[in-house]
Amino acid sequence: MGTHLIIFYFLLGIEFLVLIPFSLRFATLAKNERWIFYYLAVSFVFAAGSKILQATVGNNMLFVNLMTLLQFYLLSMYYFTVIKSQKVHRVIGILLAGITVLFIADILFIEGSRTFNSIFSSARTLVLLIYGIIFFMELQKDEQLLEQSIFINMVPDFWFNAGLFVYLCCSFILTLGYNLMQRTLLPEDMKTAQSLTMSLHYIGGVVEIIFFYVGFLKIKRVSV
Repeated sequence: MGTHLIIFYFLLGIEFLVLIPFSLRFATLAKNERWIFYYLAVSFVFAAGSKILQATVGNNMLFVNLMTLLQFYLLSMYYFTVIKSQKVHRVIGILLAGITVLFIADILFIEGSRTFNSIFSSARTLVLLIYGIIFFMELQKDEQLLEQSIFINMVPDFWFNAGLFVYLCCSFILTLGYNLMQRTLLPEDMKTAQSLTMSLHYIGGVVEIIFFYVGFLKIKRVSV
């Protein structure tokens, strides 16, 4: 078993474990926290489903691309909820439509449904990274937090956003270069490059889940 597969199964395990406390407190979660829960649940199905399809059908790219789009929708709604700027809200609405059009064009006319849609995935990842930066800048200038002398690392969304940012940065290399590697590298070199990029991708996922759990522990709400 390769290193990247060991990290993958470790990631799948802790993802499932973190889903449990989120599920138990679902009724008391705020809207933004529920979007993180939905994203977590979809990510678990995404990871497990892609491996099952790869083992049974062989080509799982259509599933991977569709789940990547679904994750984009969920995270866009999360950032729509936590970012306060009305201008950014309008941009998020426009980009939801724009990225969807790009996805359709990529899957039907550019890269196809049987390959990893790196053009769509790279654009989607870049957009989410920009949302993360905008939210972090807003959080630093949040007057309500400043007035109450609350450090931003005490805010659950700080940790959710930090986890997403680390994961998206790590996966950006994969989304940018996967198809290029497939087309230009020799089979033996492709295996090495794929193992390295996938390992980085999964390590980012592990960090993301750990940060999500830290964010969950920061939620202070009386259970109903």
